Amino acid sequence: MKQTILDVVILSAGKSSRMDGIDKQLVEIDGKKVINYSIELFSQFKETRSITIMVSEKNVIEVKKIVKSLVSDKEIYILIGGTLRQDTVKIALRNLSSIYNSKDIVAIHDGARPLVNKTIVINGLKSAQVSGAAIPIIPLSDTIKKVSNNLIIKTYDRSKLAAVQTPQFFKFDVLSTSYELLNNVITDDASAVESSGGLVSSFPGSLDNIKITNPIDLKIANSILNKKQKFNNINSNLSRYGTGFDCHKLVDGGPLVLGGLKIPFEKELAGHSDGDVLLHAIASSLLGAGNLGDLGSNFPSNQKKYKNISSEFFVSKSKKLLKENGWEILYIDTTIIAEKPRLSEFAEQIIDNLSKILYLQRDSINLKITSTDSVGFIGKSEGIAAQSIATVAKI
Repeated sequence: MKQTILDVVILSAGKSSRMDGIDKQLVEIDGKKVINYSIELFSQFKETRSITIMVSEKNVIEVKKIVKSLVSDKEIYILIGGTLRQDTVKIALRNLSSIYNSKDIVAIHDGARPLVNKTIVINGLKSAQVSGAAIPIIPLSDTIKKVSNNLIIKTYDRSKLAAVQTPQFFKFDVLSTSYELLNNVITDDASAVESSGGLVSSFPGSLDNIKITNPIDLKIANSILNKKQKFNNINSNLSRYGTGFDCHKLVDGGPLVLGGLKIPFEKELAGHSDGDVLLHAIASSLLGAGNLGDLGSNFPSNQKKYKNISSEFFVSKSKKLLKENGWEILYIDTTIIAEKPRLSEFAEQIIDNLSKILYLQRDSINLKITSTDSVGFIGKSEGIAAQSIATVAKI
């Protein structure tokens, strides 16, 4: 399979007009300049061929000093941006076209978003290869209204709306052609593709991937980094791990329930509750991490009150017990083992559901789906299993 080639464009040519005279690209958070974070993240990917940093005449000298001090095996270009965002991106694209004959994927990223993570980049690359253009989005939690002269004109259905982040990923020719056809002012690069009639797909962004726009955002970014530092540096006396495993046989019926999601299938998992092996494994791992026994001792299957109950109850109750004993969940790594049905198309929905049930960011949940290659009763599609590892920390 051909290796994906990624050219990254980092936009750092803005005026930082809402930052009280501070150049947000050059200010430090947690001892490192904002622009360094993005350069260093993209430099970690083997797919990255080049990084183009679009700067202003005011910060070009300082950015050159920063780049000179970095250790990177990527080609790094520093160019002066234009008046508008689209002018700046066009300059970058034309420069890349003049250097490389073969081009694949280009990512456009706001340098003022220092906390983008690897998962976003991985998902963006995969999505752009399929659809040609892909952007990270965040569902809206606030109600959105249209206002005119201090009067409410319209209320929008927020379930159909989303906030857009960067990096945004495009097949190079798709974005380049869209920008050449563009004749109106836009605020994000996907809009250029949309205006030319192209399709843009979406994938989950991250609440941590904030944009530094106002001085208060620097405090928020520092808070996020401090939380991550806590996760990375907790010592063994303050952290624990718990494992969980569950396996149920498949019986005629349906739908199949996994991770609280109802999946269309002609069979369901047998069990005293709803048979959700994934939630059972997660609940078991939480109890194990807190030294709180197992699923059976906490929720005996011989008690009628648990008959046909949603397994979300077991996870919520286990999390509550964990918190009451002074622990908080940091990370869940879980695996579904099934031959049938094919579950990959439901993976993102399951993660979304787990995020809601556990009150965790999606970045704190990893889901893997595998099979036994036709070996054993799972391989014969007679059952499904799941396992989980929970990382918890002392509150």
